[in-house]
Amino acid sequence: MPAPSEFNLAFERLKGDLEKVGAEIQQDNAETENGSEEIIERYVVASYRGSSVYIAGEVEDDYFNIVYPLNIANIVAQDLSGDEVKGILDAFESQVESPDDPSDEEMYQQARQAAETLLKQMDEDEKGSYKYRISTEIADSDVGVFLESFEEDPAIHRIEIDKRLYPYLNDYSIREVGDALQAVSSIGAIASRTAARELLLYSPERDEEVEQYQLTIRT
Repeated sequence: MPAPSEFNLAFERLKGDLEKVGAEIQQDNAETENGSEEIIERYVVASYRGSSVYIAGEVEDDYFNIVYPLNIANIVAQDLSGDEVKGILDAFESQVESPDDPSDEEMYQQARQAAETLLKQMDEDEKGSYKYRISTEIADSDVGVFLESFEEDPAIHRIEIDKRLYPYLNDYSIREVGDALQAVSSIGAIASRTAARELLLYSPERDEEVEQYQLTIRT
């Protein structure tokens, strides 16, 4: 296990390397151990080629993770029209304040809530099939893939594409950061397209024969 001073030096080096390969640091966070000022975990959120990624590490580990997160509710929300958002929230009696002239952020949050409402209606078999299709699409890649469970709260359900970095090793170089960013971003883009493609929304706005909103898996 690296010493806290080594941990912080390694993390600062990774931050610098991130910026050198074209990422823009947006947040820098640290967690300390209870009752002390000793940092035990750090992570940064960065923008890279239009997508958000983050690097996280704990002092007890000899590696850091670079992660490309995908939120399923965000993917669903992007495909909803304003009429569909209102219809979904009304149909499922979701509690939401709707100002007369909502801002872009307020409209986005409403779309997110509508998407989360739809995700909650999916049955367990469909959720399992959905996760299986995404994981098999990217199973041959050299990155790690983690699919969070739908069971507790669809609002936080997401796919994480990650790759480890080992800045403590003597042969570590900035090239590893660039390669890892490229790997997680490329596979993340494939996962995002697959996640969107495999979902099908039945909506009265899209088909007049449809009477209720339903999110399901394509057959």
